[in-house]
Amino acid sequence: MIKKLLSKFTSVSEVKSFPLFGTYGGSIFDFANSTVKWMQYYNTVAPVGDAVDKIAEKGSTVPLSLFATSSKEAIIPIYNHPFLKLLNRPNPQQTKQDFIREALVHERATGNNFIRLMGIIDGDKISREPLEMYNLRPDLVLASINVGDGMPSYYQYTTPAGQLITFNRRLVRDINGKIIIAYIESNGFSQLYQFKDISTNAAYQGNYQTYGNAPLQSAEIQIGQYFEAAVYNYFLIKNGLSAKNIISPNVKEPISVDQLNKLREFITTEFSGSTNSGKTIISTLPLSSSSITINPKDMDFKTLNDQTMNAIYRKLNIPLPLIDANNTSMANMETSNLMLYDEAILPALQLLCDRIFTFIFTERYKDAEQFVKFGFNETSISALQPRRMKNWELMKKIGDTSVNERREYTGLGRVESEGCDQIFIANNVLPIGVDTNLSDTFGTDQENKSYLKKKLIDQLNKDGTPFYSAKEIDEIIRTSNASFE
Repeated sequence: MIKKLLSKFTSVSEVKSFPLFGTYGGSIFDFANSTVKWMQYYNTVAPVGDAVDKIAEKGSTVPLSLFATSSKEAIIPIYNHPFLKLLNRPNPQQTKQDFIREALVHERATGNNFIRLMGIIDGDKISREPLEMYNLRPDLVLASINVGDGMPSYYQYTTPAGQLITFNRRLVRDINGKIIIAYIESNGFSQLYQFKDISTNAAYQGNYQTYGNAPLQSAEIQIGQYFEAAVYNYFLIKNGLSAKNIISPNVKEPISVDQLNKLREFITTEFSGSTNSGKTIISTLPLSSSSITINPKDMDFKTLNDQTMNAIYRKLNIPLPLIDANNTSMANMETSNLMLYDEAILPALQLLCDRIFTFIFTERYKDAEQFVKFGFNETSISALQPRRMKNWELMKKIGDTSVNERREYTGLGRVESEGCDQIFIANNVLPIGVDTNLSDTFGTDQENKSYLKKKLIDQLNKDGTPFYSAKEIDEIIRTSNASFE
């Protein structure tokens, strides 16, 4: 069966590389996604690197756990599991924080994650849990696309040392016996997963997106301008006078190539570069110099840089008060920090966790069906605690939550007592003006109980159904005995 299904994986068209900038519809920009280009932007464009790092560094410190359901259907974190032990030390070179940070950088910078799991494939099935886990750099992974179905037939990864590793598409059985499409290293010792962000802006072959769309794709023109402006300014300083002036020999007869080369060497040494700053240049050569003027509007780098920075940080949902002193005040810093987690860090982290849980965890662990998710509990994030405590105080004041609900909200464990799951509202269920603490308000003890019972029975929901059950009424009357004595 497996050989029959694999027989259709034929006719391969390789995707070898992407230029930094190409042509697209007559434009000088290539809007087809390129992991090489976006990793270069991350490494060379300061606001891109800063914005991505802000998310990755803080996201990597959030405690992660598997979650299961208790007998009362409450979601509870599980901290002792083989997968969590692997995550705490994914490979000999990284800690959990290193691995998560690197994965978030790759996804936020390029829209792609390539995760390699080390673990033996026995024939046509996954035989064990993973031994090690690695992030592969997206700019070093190339996909070879099958023109028949548009999916990769294999991936090739070039290690930093130059070694080429191939992951071929195969049908195998996961650890629970389900047949899946997997990309297995030629020697069977590792498996590759690709997770990619989807967008209609990215290049398609057939109906399949080869690489994920970078989150900053829509700001590509602004980032490209920023990059080119930085390169221009760098060489403007490096080349000094020659970037602003045309220097030519002031002679009537043409000079020889040898003379021209000597003159070029002299100008480079004496007239160019930042080392000539403040230096008085004296030349005995007959030279003439003409200044090149540039319209300030054509090279308004400050405005360009400000617009690019705003575009980058807004696209990645990083509040401007955290990066722009002009927008910063003591009043908005607390709100901005919360927004950074709510809108930038936690969504990116949960996306990564959901992908790992849906694929890696369910395909590699036999007890996967016992868990509902892999992720985080907001009670464990210290930056969110001030807001949670304010909400907890409000919940307690209103009184419409049980003790266990409030404990779970603050990250404390449940108390297995029936009373802790009941909700007691600090309110008088009798009409205003009736004092149940005075025995002479009604008369005999039995009359008091009967009156109270009648009032409880009369309490109705909006749809006309009883607000209290018979069991709840009996319990309230029983615990109200002290009021009648």
